[in-house]
Amino acid sequence: MAAVWEWKSEENIWLPYSGEVSIFLDKIERKKLSFAQLGDIDPNLAKYTINLTKFVEETGGSDVTRPVRRFVYNDTIITKGVCWQWADRNSETWHFYQIEVQQHIENSFQKAKQVELNLEEKFSHLAYLINFTALTQTSKQTGCTRSIRRIEENVYPRVKTRLTRASTLLPAGNSQLEASVKSGRKSRPRRSRSTSADSMSTMNCAGTSGKHQLQESPSGDNEKPVPGVKLPSEICLVNAIDVKSVDEMFSQYTVPASPMSNDDDCSICCCSLTTPSYFEDGSDAVIELKSCSHKFHQSCISAMYNSSNKVGYLQCPTCKIIYGVKVGNQPPGQMHYAVVPSSVPGYTDCETIVITYYIPHGVQGPEHPQCGATYTARGFPRRCFLPDNDEGRKVMKLLVTAWERRLIFTIGQSSTTGEECTVTWNEIHHKTEFGSNYSGHGYPDPLYLENVLQELALQGVTEELVE
Repeated sequence: MAAVWEWKSEENIWLPYSGEVSIFLDKIERKKLSFAQLGDIDPNLAKYTINLTKFVEETGGSDVTRPVRRFVYNDTIITKGVCWQWADRNSETWHFYQIEVQQHIENSFQKAKQVELNLEEKFSHLAYLINFTALTQTSKQTGCTRSIRRIEENVYPRVKTRLTRASTLLPAGNSQLEASVKSGRKSRPRRSRSTSADSMSTMNCAGTSGKHQLQESPSGDNEKPVPGVKLPSEICLVNAIDVKSVDEMFSQYTVPASPMSNDDDCSICCCSLTTPSYFEDGSDAVIELKSCSHKFHQSCISAMYNSSNKVGYLQCPTCKIIYGVKVGNQPPGQMHYAVVPSSVPGYTDCETIVITYYIPHGVQGPEHPQCGATYTARGFPRRCFLPDNDEGRKVMKLLVTAWERRLIFTIGQSSTTGEECTVTWNEIHHKTEFGSNYSGHGYPDPLYLENVLQELALQGVTEELVE
C-alpha cells in the first residue's frame, strides 16, 4: 500500500502529486506544521502552498484554493513505482493522469498485442485514443495529439495500515467513541470491500500520522435509539411506486387557465401561450397549476410528465413546487441509525446520531435508466453524522421520509470516477466526516442543518411532515 497526496480539479477529479511531493508532504504533516511550500521540493510548484489545517492548496497572488487529501491505495500501479503522464503541446510540462486511469493504461500496456487504447470506453469524460507505439494521446473530438510517457521511478510513501474506502476517520483518543463504534450488529450486512471513489469523502480526508484512526460501525452495546424517530422501512424495488396517468394528474392538480396576454410564454417550449404547442397534437389548450398558478401548454406539460416514470407527482418547471408525493428510483437497501456517546465539532453539548446506509449491487428495474442491466454500489456501507439535538432529530425524521420515498440515492454516473450505472448521492448532502471538516463533508458547519432542510424541501420532504 502507498499514500498519495492528491488535489481536486475543477471537474471534481482527484489528481495525484508526484511521489516526491507526497513524501515531502508526509514529512511536513508528521512534524505537525500548518503549511507546506511546494516550491521547497519542486521549483515548478513554487506558487502553491498546502494549508494542512484546512487541507487546501493555496495559489500565491490569488484567492484560488483547491481541496487536497492524502489517500491510501491498495496494490495499484503506484505501489510499483510506475506512473503515466501526458504533456502540454510544447512537451515542457508533464501532467499525471488520475490513479484509476493510470492503472487502466498500465494494464493495457502490459498486454503485448494491444497497440491502441480507447480511454472513453471506461472513462466517459476522457475522449482520447492512446497509441502505445508512438506514445501519444489523440483527442477524438479535436484530433489534437500530445505526447505521453511511462515513468518507473515515481515512488510514493509506503504505509502498513490496511485501509478500506468504506471506513470512517474518527479522532483518536476518544475512548467513549472508540467503544461505541466497534463491531456492528450481526443482523446488519457485512462491510463492503468495494474500492469506489464515490465514498472517498468518508475517509482519508487527512493524514494518518496520529491525528486520526479508523474505527468500525456502531456497536449494539453502546448505541441508543434516536428519540422520537421511527424505524425506517427496508427499500425494495416495488414499494412506493404509484403510477398515475397524465389525465389523473391534470384533474387533481390543474385548472383551465384564464385568458393570456401575448407576453405570457410557456417555460417548457418557450413559445407564447397564445400560439399552439409544438408537442404532440399541437393543441392550444393552456392549463394552470393550482398552488403556484404557473401556466403551460397542456400538450407541453403532458409530454414532460409522460417522459418521466409517472410515479404520482408533478413538479412545476418554473418554481419547482411538487404536486403529489415525489418518489425517486433509489435501489433496494437498508438504513440504520442510532445515537453514540460522543459529539461532533460545533455541537459539544449533545451526542451524535450515526446513520448507516447499505445498498448492494443489483439489477435495474423499470424505473431505472437501463432496465435489466446491472448496477454497482461502491463504498457501502456509507456512514453519516448529525448532532443529536432538536434540529438534528428533525433532519433525521425527514431523512427517514426521504429514504422511504427513495430519494437519498439514485442510479447514474459517478461524478468522481465517471462510472456509469452506479449508485450515487441524489442532491441531499450528508456529513460523512466525523471529527473534522478537512474534506468539506464534516463539522463544524453552522449552516449545514439549515441547508439540508432546504435540499429536502426541494424534494418535497418539508418540515410540515414532522410538526
